[in-house]
Amino acid sequence: MQKQRVRIVIILYLVGVLLIILFGRLFYLSIIENAEWSNISKNLAVKTSVMAAPRGEILDRYGKVIAGSKRAYVIKLMRGNLKDDEINKSSVNLVKILKKNKDKLIDKFPIKKKKSEYYYIYDQNIKDWLKSQDLPENMKATDAIKTLRQRFGIDEKYSAHQAVEMLKEQQHIFPPINLVSMEYFHEINKEEFLSKYGISKNENAESAYQKLLKYFNIREVDEELKMKVLTIRDTAERGDYRRYVPISVANDASLKSVLEIEENDDKYKGFSVTGETTRYYPYKNLASHVLGYLGQSGNDENGKLVGKSGIESIYEKKLRGSDGLKRAEVDVTGREARTIEYKKAKKGSNVYTTLDLELQKVTDKALKKALSTARNGGSYKSKYGDVSFPKKYKNAKSGAAVAVDVKTGKVLAMSSFPNFDPNVFSANRISNEDWQKLQSENPRDPISPAPLYNVATSSAVQTGSVFKMVTAVAAINSGLNPYQHIYDKGHVKFNDRTFGCVLWNQNKTTHGSLDLKAALKVSCNYYFYCLMRNKDLSSGRGMGFTSVLDATKLSYYAKAMGLGVSTGIELPEKVVPLPSRERKFKAAILAVETLLINNADKYFTSNTLKDKTKLSKTIEYIAGLVRKNPYEKELKKILDKNGIKSSVSSSLAKTLKYDHFVTARWSVGDEFNMSIGQGDNAYTPLQVAGYTATLGNNGIRNKLSIIDSVEGDGSVQKKVLSKVSLGPKDKFNEVIEGMRLVSKDREGNLYKSFKNFPIDVASKTGTAEREGKINPKNEKKYIKKYLQSIAPSITQKELDQKAREIKEANKGLNMSENTAYRKALTSLDKSLTDEKIDRFKSDYDNFAWGVALAPAKNPKVAICVLLVQGGSSDYTGPVIRDMIAKALNIKKERDRIYDINSGVN
Repeated sequence: MQKQRVRIVIILYLVGVLLIILFGRLFYLSIIENAEWSNISKNLAVKTSVMAAPRGEILDRYGKVIAGSKRAYVIKLMRGNLKDDEINKSSVNLVKILKKNKDKLIDKFPIKKKKSEYYYIYDQNIKDWLKSQDLPENMKATDAIKTLRQRFGIDEKYSAHQAVEMLKEQQHIFPPINLVSMEYFHEINKEEFLSKYGISKNENAESAYQKLLKYFNIREVDEELKMKVLTIRDTAERGDYRRYVPISVANDASLKSVLEIEENDDKYKGFSVTGETTRYYPYKNLASHVLGYLGQSGNDENGKLVGKSGIESIYEKKLRGSDGLKRAEVDVTGREARTIEYKKAKKGSNVYTTLDLELQKVTDKALKKALSTARNGGSYKSKYGDVSFPKKYKNAKSGAAVAVDVKTGKVLAMSSFPNFDPNVFSANRISNEDWQKLQSENPRDPISPAPLYNVATSSAVQTGSVFKMVTAVAAINSGLNPYQHIYDKGHVKFNDRTFGCVLWNQNKTTHGSLDLKAALKVSCNYYFYCLMRNKDLSSGRGMGFTSVLDATKLSYYAKAMGLGVSTGIELPEKVVPLPSRERKFKAAILAVETLLINNADKYFTSNTLKDKTKLSKTIEYIAGLVRKNPYEKELKKILDKNGIKSSVSSSLAKTLKYDHFVTARWSVGDEFNMSIGQGDNAYTPLQVAGYTATLGNNGIRNKLSIIDSVEGDGSVQKKVLSKVSLGPKDKFNEVIEGMRLVSKDREGNLYKSFKNFPIDVASKTGTAEREGKINPKNEKKYIKKYLQSIAPSITQKELDQKAREIKEANKGLNMSENTAYRKALTSLDKSLTDEKIDRFKSDYDNFAWGVALAPAKNPKVAICVLLVQGGSSDYTGPVIRDMIAKALNIKKERDRIYDINSGVN
């Protein structure tokens, strides 16, 4: 008992001692050191750092990285408690060292100086876009949309949103306009920028610049240094700026700059260096249209980079990952005292494509080489044999090439030219100069080369004779005997129109007696005209068909084989409906609307012009007469009653009747054109590649895919979209044999490319014409240059004076100089027509198409090549050949030992 009491006393004694020590320490900290700890706490703040998640990689089918990430040094500014003078001094030092080491600041500052004049980048961007569209540089957004609607015949019944979508889809015009507020995006961004600093949106650039220098207390004497320091301060201020949030001011800095900053803290107060990942495309332009590029999210200039096109955009949610977060206490100098919270960044998912990197390299190179050789003439050089390009086609500047796995529909290669380097979008915001380089060479020409435009998925044009296999298959399924011979008479006449073969059109010769395979080999139009008429036109005998072959049946087989319908590809693609009576009517109605809108002041009375609603309804009514096709006299009466000037109603009635109403009727000529890939046929290279693959896959049309698998989601499964009968095997083999002869027979168009090739290839070429003239970049300069030839009686002085008068009279419409000068011509000389004015403009060169299946028996790969304005379809041959050689691992010319299975799989 006594011992127990002793133990209790000892314990109580120890507890007492501990309490005395505890209270003593508490007294010391709270009373003695209170002032010191209070000062420390006042000098500590919480810094929040967002650690960007590395984007997932994009890889080829074999796991080779084609879009990845690389480590880069990023210089950041954290203001903390630093004063303006301290930050400005550090910024001057930073600018100097970056300049010395040829590093660049992130330059989002929207005020620039050219010579002695200050200007807003926002305003310049608007002017540049308006100029590219041949619009006055001071035109408001509402007027720009209105003018473009009128120019391209977009009826008022369509909303602004619908009109813009039509401009994008049909004309490749992308107005930088907010359709809600009807302002340019650049105007909105300018107002947001200025309002952040309390500056009026009407302030001129120089005045705003001076106010910003005062706002940031920048007093440097050197003008360049002032601008650079202001750039740094503005970058930080607009980056959701808080004192303890580091803001990037320079990306991808050199090691020299990094070491200088890290070794001289006092000299670069507020600045620090971090290692971050940035998007990197190791092969630069390779497959750029498939991969896409990154850009600021939405219209927020300070937003993070997100996918803006291609796979980068389609799979943005999978690729971007989850950002990390770090919250730490920092002292006045920005040094971290302790970490409060830490969340690790999670990398995005990898996306595996169906592309074969090595085949893609060959495809890009071959396409670029063929276009260059077509423009300049000479020989296409290759280890598989040189091919001569004897004639030059100066406008052969764009094209596409696609390779598809016949059995699966997987896209092995997809090239579009011209292309671009997506790296320019990755680190810093793309410069205005670089952005302009990516725009169309000539915005007034809808097919002018444009690096961001994917020709493979978006250029839907006539295919020419590569369509003929559709007609052949439809004929076989109608009962065609492919061994039956037809004597080619060279041409057919219907309704005063002549439809001829190339031989007949060029030198009035013919192909002689032909069966199906021979007709495919030499691409005889006459033979296919006979198929569409269901009889031998040379003898008048029937073809022995068991069912009628007409446009409806032809459309069925074209659609079943993949033309005029979506391919199923993961990327955006253009689809134009198959030719039909209804489509022809709609095209004619649109043409009449465009004619009347563009010449409203010429045709309509002043009273009609005043009432815009009435004018729109009248134009819609007159255009709708296309379907009724009234007689010319009746049409004139209708025009007289509907606001057309009596002085022009007769001539307009004649124009409408014979140039639009009569030609809008579906005719035998339309069926002829459809059967040979001309007329209203319009398909993309990707669609044509898919159609070719269907031919090689026994009529089974697979969904085309560019994605093999996504990390965490598994592989993309093959999907059959449709099945179509290609006819009895022995008869369909004649189609393949005809295609084989294109490559192997001396009369075949691709013989010079494949004469020594070690395997048989089934191929077909096509040449398609584009109507119209190529508009020059500047219509005014063109008119002035050729004035004496176009209108010898008009002087330059008279033309200038009349153009000024017309512009002044149409001041409210903001008429462009190009339009004013064209109207001045016709005003001074009433006899001038569009044909007379445009006769010195260049014609479009033919589009060159080529398709192939290899090997001809049991095909593994389908190829399609399009050379826009490539002139001669045989110029596609060496591109097709080099692609096949790589896909099937053929080592060299005449090499007959190759491993089919090590190629396409």
